[in-house]
Amino acid sequence: MGGLQWTANQYTITFDTDGGSDVAAITQDYGTAVTATVTKDGRILLKWNEVKGTDKYVIYRVNTDGKLVKAGTTTKTAARIVAKSTDTGYVVRASVNGKLTAVTKSDIVTAE
Repeated sequence: MGGLQWTANQYTITFDTDGGSDVAAITQDYGTAVTATVTKDGRILLKWNEVKGTDKYVIYRVNTDGKLVKAGTTTKTAARIVAKSTDTGYVVRASVNGKLTAVTKSDIVTAE
């Protein structure tokens, strides 16, 4: 009997720099770290895949002490936020039936 084999899902991520410098699209395996890029005027553009059944997404900053600080909410699958010097990363949590999804270390996105 043969062993089980699996292939990680891959996603292509595109960046809308809104007039900032061009950033090439990347294809990455599910569950691997993704780097956000600072756009013009110090704004960060975050994009993510839709989570079925979501009523809203909550965006958090990760501060230097590792704590999540709410940066905003949206019903869309993208948001621009102003980067702060104390931000070490960003997390987006989906609210499904009023409950927020859990956050793991691999969910934290950092800016270059």
